[in-house]
Amino acid sequence: MEALGKFRRAILGLLERLLILAMAAMLLSTLWGVTVNIASKLTRGLAAMDVAVLKTTAASLQKFLSSQAWTMEAATSMMVWAGLLGAALGFARKSHLGIDFIVEKLDVDSKTMAKAISHILAALFVAYVIVNGGFSLFRETNETLANLGVNKAWVYLALPVSGCFMLLFSVENLLETLFGKDAPEPDGKMEKE
Repeated sequence: MEALGKFRRAILGLLERLLILAMAAMLLSTLWGVTVNIASKLTRGLAAMDVAVLKTTAASLQKFLSSQAWTMEAATSMMVWAGLLGAALGFARKSHLGIDFIVEKLDVDSKTMAKAISHILAALFVAYVIVNGGFSLFRETNETLANLGVNKAWVYLALPVSGCFMLLFSVENLLETLFGKDAPEPDGKMEKE
């Protein structure tokens, strides 16, 4: 059990680091886009002045800055990755959306059965729709992000990657419900870590 705990902590650490990386990339891309926008307005102001040196400098800056349209696509791509990795992290921490007010009214055995069924259904959904569908989307996408020059499939790869994490956590939640610390207590409350 100790080895599984270490493995889980390592997976969660990796997932958290990937999420931080995606958020940082999204932030930097957005900041670059805002900076470019402000600098572009300044260069237009310089170009409006009637000084030849300023006009030449403004023209070269404007040419450099106008080619920064990739920032919006990069930020959007990182937002997709951050959202899906965040969903997987929420799944791991059991903070995903769950409507369990009916389950809470059941007896202990029925509650365990209902939770096990929900984990099985979640695992099947994640395996088929998110992992399988995500890999299909990744393999079959031939579209290129115009401003980044990158195949859109790399954005879609976030689906199967986060889906694999979700599937892993679904199986873990199922095993905890059936054999471990997530089993309902006789008073109807669930054990927490």
